[in-house]
Amino acid sequence: MCTTVYHIRMWRKGTDMKKHKRREEIEERMSDGLREEIKSREKNLHKEIGKRVSKERKNLELTQAKLAENASLSIQTVSMIECGKRKLTAMTLFSIAEALEVSGDYLYFGRSVEKDSLKLKQKIDGLTSHQQKYIEKINRDLIEMCNPKNEE
Repeated sequence: MCTTVYHIRMWRKGTDMKKHKRREEIEERMSDGLREEIKSREKNLHKEIGKRVSKERKNLELTQAKLAENASLSIQTVSMIECGKRKLTAMTLFSIAEALEVSGDYLYFGRSVEKDSLKLKQKIDGLTSHQQKYIEKINRDLIEMCNPKNEE
């Protein structure tokens, strides 16, 4: 058993060393300007994600402590994310998105398609049955206009 664990550890170490060496080779070929641009974009991405997290948290009137509790994170982690000083794992992004009732896609890329669709659905649900049928007819007509079946 000990021998097997030893071999697994050595294999992992070798794999990690290969990945590290490959990363170093790529970085050596990069110009200083490109390397700095990549770092800058990553930093800006984290700041943008942090801004969206903060905005949505405030929209829901949550404190950082309540968001941290709902997302199973520490208050310090939420604070650092909102300031753009912390990278997010996929699991952290997902748990924050779930706690804020938004998509991970929105937090990461700023796309709010799901949220907009939900708002539209809520507005339609607030209409009378007659109004809803009218909206459905308009939608069918628009789709048909955009996607004619027999274009000749």
